[in-house]
Formats: sequence, C-alpha cells, structure tokens
Amino acid sequence: MNERVVYRAVRELRPITRAEVARRTQLSKPTVSLALRNLQSAGLVTESGLQTVHVGQSARSGRLGVLYEPIAQAALAIGAEFDVDVVRAALTDLDGNELDRCEVAHGASSTDEVFGALATAVTTLVSARRRRRLRSIVVGSPGIIDRTTGVLSQSGALAVLDGSHPSSTLEATLRVPVMVINDVDLAARGEQARGHGRSRTDFAVVSIGAGMGAALVLDGQVYQGSRGGAGEIDDIPFRRLMRSPVPVSPALDGLVGLATVLAPRFRKTSLRAPYTADAVFAAFDSGDRLAIAVIDRLAEWTSWFSAAIVAVVDPELIVLAGPIGAREPLADRVRSHLAQMLPVAPEVAVSELGAGSVIAGAMAVASDHALLAALDERGGRSA
Repeated sequence: MNERVVYRAVRELRPITRAEVARRTQLSKPTVSLALRNLQSAGLVTESGLQTVHVGQSARSGRLGVLYEPIAQAALAIGAEFDVDVVRAALTDLDGNELDRCEVAHGASSTDEVFGALATAVTTLVSARRRRRLRSIVVGSPGIIDRTTGVLSQSGALAVLDGSHPSSTLEATLRVPVMVINDVDLAARGEQARGHGRSRTDFAVVSIGAGMGAALVLDGQVYQGSRGGAGEIDDIPFRRLMRSPVPVSPALDGLVGLATVLAPRFRKTSLRAPYTADAVFAAFDSGDRLAIAVIDRLAEWTSWFSAAIVAVVDPELIVLAGPIGAREPLADRVRSHLAQMLPVAPEVAVSELGAGSVIAGAMAVASDHALLAALDERGGRSA
C-alpha cells in the first residue's frame, strides 16, 4: 500500500525528491526510502538526476536532492473499442501515452469474428518482446455488461454479442486480464482523463452514433447502477409517446430516417440518398434547408433525453460525444431547446475528443489497471 502511494506521488509530481514525497504523502522518510528502493528494483521508478539548490548567485547539487521519475513503459496496456464493423485498439504505457494504434475490420457475423478481430489487433500492437509487459486490456462495447454475471446484452448494432461473456472469454484466449465496459461509460472516463471532465465532479456524457447512450459521473465516479444499465437513455419510451414516422432516437438510423421522410418537402436540396451524417452536417453548413430541418429535429430529440437526465441527477455539464453527437451545430440547438424546456439548464459542450472518447477512456482505465498489476506483482515477488 505504501508503494502505491509513493508511486502515485512520483507519477503526479515528477521529478520529485524523497523528502518532497514524504512531505506530500505524510509518510515517514524511512518508509518512503524503502518504498522507492523497492520500486526501483521492480523497474517502476528511476533516479533522474540531482535537484539543483540555489545559494545566492550560484547553484549546487547535493546527494539529498536525488530526483525520481516513473518508468512509463515498465508495463503496457491496450484500450480497445468494439464498433459496428471494426475493432479499434491502442497501445498505451503507464502514463496513458498512446504508443501505437490499429483497426481490424469484422463482419459482425458471429461472436468469434468480433473477438477474433480484437485478438488480431492485440497481436498487431504487441510484439513478442512487448508481450511480457502487457498487463491489462480494456474494451468498450455497446450494451449492458451485467455486473454480477458478466453477460452482455442490449448491444444494438452488435447484437451478435448478446448473451456472451466477453471478459472471461477474451481472458481465456488472450491470457491477459480483460475488462469489457460499456462504451459510453468509457467515453466518460475519456472526458475525465483528457476532456471537459478534467475539472468537473458531476457531468453527463450523451453519445450519439450508431445508437444513443449516456454515462453519468457523480462525485467524480462513473455511476453504473445496480446491474450496469445506468445511462441507457435510448430505453426511455419516448418513441411510444410520440407519433413519428421514424425512430424517436437521435442515432444514425434516426438521422437517416428523418432525411428520408423530410426530403420530399424540400425540392431544393443538395442532399441525396443514401444519407450520411457527414453529408447532412456539410449541407447544414452551406444553409441547405433539408439539412437544417433534420438537425433541428435531431436536436429536439437529444434535448428530450438530456432533460430526462437533468431531472434526475442535475449535472452541471452535458458533453455531446460520438460521431454524430460531437458536432457544434447540434450543440447550439440543444442549448436553445434546453433553455426553453428547463428552468435552469446545464452547460452543453461538444467533446474535445471527437469520436475518440471511448478509446481515450479505455486507455486511461487500462493503464491504471496495468499499474496495479505491476505493483501487485512486485508485492508478490517480495512476499
């Protein structure tokens, strides 16, 4: 436990002296010295020089001013994402730095095909030499992973995975600890690590892509609920309450459906079927009336779901994420709708990570678990 505390101080405050570690952690100097020696012997921390001490106009160095830094590549981890037709994966070190990245296509025809694509990505990213340092793999997946049984359900466009036990199955194949986590929950972790959530304790992420989902961060922690289903706002039965010719869900099928239904009303439009999100937003930027109508309705739908979140947990911020959600034109209209719908509307921001928030979150969680594994291994060797 002391070594974990000391390591985190070294990682956060690098380069740092033994005396400063003791002061910051409130551990005794002998305890800090022992922990640093153990961390050095395990290859997790190294001496990086001597602290410069200024005396008048001159500078000198003393032995008591030895500086310590972590060795970021002492252990490695992989953050990955199951998408509709591709597995994305990135190799990271203990600092969360991205070392390499790859994509492997799959046809979503079977669980074995999707899981096999991840195995291929791991082999691509990790050489035999690096494999010895791989300590954790974290994968984002659509759907709910039951916190008791580990069974995946409600995975939408990847329904082929429903009923599988992804974590245990992948661990048995890859022989590395694997965690499979809801993709939007990981997007929230990405926002905490590198996005708008860095300075917020209570916020929500609304991700819009092939489907729609949300993640709740309360008191700095991602809230998953009793069975892991917190944030599944696409399950809110708005579609049963609204008479709409298209799904009342601001996901890709809803966007395409809207464009298809509304197109006959607009003779002068640059949009042509098959409609895509990029085409609709590009036409919106050029003032196309059909595109404006589609984005306006999309924003209205998003606002209904967001208002439901606000009514329950009252976050200070809603981050719009995903390939459809992370768009400023949509955010502008969501802000306007929420201001009319709610007495006090939260701040609405577009994710700074674009479509990369899930991978960013997976890397952050994976590097944290790789560190714990490396420290636990050191403790096991000491025992």
